[in-house]
Amino acid sequence: MSEPPAWGPPPLPPQAPPPPPPRPRRQTGFRHAVKKSFTDWRWIRANPFKAVPILAITALFAAGFISALADPSTYKDKPAAAPAPADGTTAPATAPASAPVAPGSTPPVVSTTRAAPTSAARSTPAAPSTTKSASSPPPSTSAARPSSPAHTSPPSYPGRTDDDIVAGADRSVRISGFTVTLGPLRRTHDPAYEYSQLCASVSLLNRDTSTQDYSDSDFSIQYPNGNVKGTQLVYSGGIDSGQLVHGGTTHGRVCFVPQKARGLYVVSWSPDLFNDDRAVWLYRLH
Repeated sequence: MSEPPAWGPPPLPPQAPPPPPPRPRRQTGFRHAVKKSFTDWRWIRANPFKAVPILAITALFAAGFISALADPSTYKDKPAAAPAPADGTTAPATAPASAPVAPGSTPPVVSTTRAAPTSAARSTPAAPSTTKSASSPPPSTSAARPSSPAHTSPPSYPGRTDDDIVAGADRSVRISGFTVTLGPLRRTHDPAYEYSQLCASVSLLNRDTSTQDYSDSDFSIQYPNGNVKGTQLVYSGGIDSGQLVHGGTTHGRVCFVPQKARGLYVVSWSPDLFNDDRAVWLYRLH
């Protein structure tokens, strides 16, 4: 005789452990979007608001890197080679355009004259004379040798680098397409605001064919103790910041925190972020 059927639901089979929770999307969403932006065109069309900013940022970085490599500012102020004279004589060497001279000294004088050929050299040679006479040396037709400059290298000062362009006696420097002139550094006192500063007048000329930015924050000063600081706020007459088109000029003042220490003060200007050259002016205050 068979057993009566058991009543009730059948026993459940053993269940597998639940799967781990999915990784939060915010941890992988950005990397996923970057990867899809460069590999899946269909994903870009389906998600333009995610793909377009990523591609735009990448294009801006690439354009900035290419422009930094192709920046011609390094070659803007290199002197051109002087052409050879037509008469075959040797042209005299000239001093560099921005030869550094120590403050207070007289700039070197370089001779630029060239001895012209004498009339005897240009005329038809005469018939030889039968009478023997003391022979005189022929006139020299070579160019006059220029005098050597007084300074062959920039003066030494703390913090000097190989990329420094030290201003000469005219206090002007040609750098990165600019011609910048800095006046004497003086201690000033403003009775209206009751504060003192170290200030110098500045004149800027943009010789480059393109518009260039300028800012007073590109100036800095090195004190006799070796401390380097930036500019200070100028309430009136400051050069501030702006842009200069080709041939544009501007004038103003740059000021620094004053110190009563005596010694050598070094003012520098670095207008180009992608160029290590800097203009340097030396002042000795008492």
